[in-house]
Amino acid sequence: MGDKLFDKIRGALYGVAVGDALGGPLEFMSKEEIIKSYGEVREIIGGGWLSLKPGETTDDTAMTLAVARGIATQPDDPLYAVGKNFIDWFNSEPKDIGNTCQEAIEIALQLAGDEQIPSSDKWIKAAVELSDRNNHRSGGNGALMRTVYPGLFYNDREKACDVAVQIGDMTHADELSDKLVSIYTELVYDMVRNGSVDECLGIVLKLIEEKKLKDKLPPGLKSSGWCADSMKVSLHYLVSKSSFEDTIVAAVNEGGDSDTVGAVCGGLAGALYGFECIPERWVKTLSPTLSAELERLSQSAFDSEY
Repeated sequence: MGDKLFDKIRGALYGVAVGDALGGPLEFMSKEEIIKSYGEVREIIGGGWLSLKPGETTDDTAMTLAVARGIATQPDDPLYAVGKNFIDWFNSEPKDIGNTCQEAIEIALQLAGDEQIPSSDKWIKAAVELSDRNNHRSGGNGALMRTVYPGLFYNDREKACDVAVQIGDMTHADELSDKLVSIYTELVYDMVRNGSVDECLGIVLKLIEEKKLKDKLPPGLKSSGWCADSMKVSLHYLVSKSSFEDTIVAAVNEGGDSDTVGAVCGGLAGALYGFECIPERWVKTLSPTLSAELERLSQSAFDSEY
């Protein structure tokens, strides 16, 4: 069980990064534009509106790592450590940051004042204030895209979901986002710890039914900045494809918010299939620094006594 569990933990974390890197160059392109320009993208090519280098990742991976570092550092109550990591990343002037995340961080910093690092309650207050300002449209992808690690690190399923939702609420005060973050965490938690691929796919389908998830997701497939769309595209290809590569390729070639769909779907597919099923050519495009951090955080989750 130990080797298999570690392989799936690694798979989920690396899955986020390679899905992000594969989808990043296609962000904001339509499915039709991708077909016209590339046919089908199966390689990590770089480029796109962010002029990414092959293997370079975006805010999806950066915020996933910020969450993971915070949990590994301060697992009992990680919000302060996660928040500090968000601010350090924000201050690094990243080339890509979502509007909701940026505005929530700015409000939280204002509320913190001389404290510099906001307390947990000020993060939540900032997100609620932002939701009021934007007419309760904080249901974007920013919380869902970074939520893979709690389900890997915590050995208690309820604790993992509680932490994931709390971290999501630091920037995205939205009921549907909370629900999908919780469901995503349950899926990751169960898939890394239980059975064969077929058994894990059964877990996915059962959870979709139990949570009446189909009623919460929009009709059709559309890759967008809305968390419900990203979850639906990810789940659709997770259950309809039969390999890690085919799942992620199909998801990112939908276009739209393709880096986020790649990251969200990559975390799920990595938890389902494991690291050994991720194409080696994709993993090799990631920077040695990023790979080293993914290894370290994978080991921390595997060793966790929480």
